[in-house]
Amino acid sequence: MKNSILELFSDSSQKLIQYHFPELVSEFKTCWYPSAGNDFRPLVHISDNAPILYVFNDMMTLDNSFYGEPNPIFEQGEFKGHHTYIKSEILWYWPLELKLNLWNPNEEILECGETEVNKLKAFLIKVKVEERIIPLIYISIENTNFFFDYLLFDEIRIDFLVHVNDGGASLGTSRVKMDYIYLHLDVLGINEIWVDYTFETKKRHIENFIRFNPYSFTRSRNRSFDDRTVDSQVHLRRIHEKLMEIEKQEEEFHKRMRELRDFSVADSRIENLFSKWQLVQTTESNYCYQYRRIEVV
Repeated sequence: MKNSILELFSDSSQKLIQYHFPELVSEFKTCWYPSAGNDFRPLVHISDNAPILYVFNDMMTLDNSFYGEPNPIFEQGEFKGHHTYIKSEILWYWPLELKLNLWNPNEEILECGETEVNKLKAFLIKVKVEERIIPLIYISIENTNFFFDYLLFDEIRIDFLVHVNDGGASLGTSRVKMDYIYLHLDVLGINEIWVDYTFETKKRHIENFIRFNPYSFTRSRNRSFDDRTVDSQVHLRRIHEKLMEIEKQEEEFHKRMRELRDFSVADSRIENLFSKWQLVQTTESNYCYQYRRIEVV
């Protein structure tokens, strides 16, 4: 069973999220939008019978300014993003705390004068869209950093993926365009994808992409254990067990990456990568293509 994305946050932040959105206490689905910018269209287009928690991330958004303009996310009231207008309103926002601050961005981010973001930030945002109140978590983190060091490593369940605003190395803050997501769909458990290319085109992108390693795995798993300073054999043993578990996870991760760099294995995998997916529809003005995983009876 996949882990809930709420488990990435501290206990106090989890309680804050569930206090303001009690529908997230039980079963809910998660929609992830890397490089989201100020694009709120998924809040309108994506729906389900179950509650949905939207999780956006973008390096250039949670700053005091947004591309040289005041950041509208930090202003209550009617909101208009830089994409197609969606009638929405920011009602309130609260800062969140993740259990681990695994800030591991591309070095160019630290040297980029376009942003004051120099550490990971996260906010819970209460958004009103077409008379619906929607929970949105926004994280200031590079796509690759978030994907490998959080989502993939901890096998976080993602039900919907929106991949339509990823510039790939735009503004110097992204290592590569995130076509590597599709090589790990089985780990995240994604069932629906909204993407800016057809899967036939995406397959060619991935074939080119797989020829090099997208990410140097340098995650430092410095867990902030509550009992790390307690001098007792019981607690020390617990820490040792946790570290052994982390070491095993890292070993499995390295194995997976070696398999992906094996061209014969990768080519075979890419060939079957989208065989279980069906094109559902193209949204207006070719905003994106909607794909859904075919259920095996």
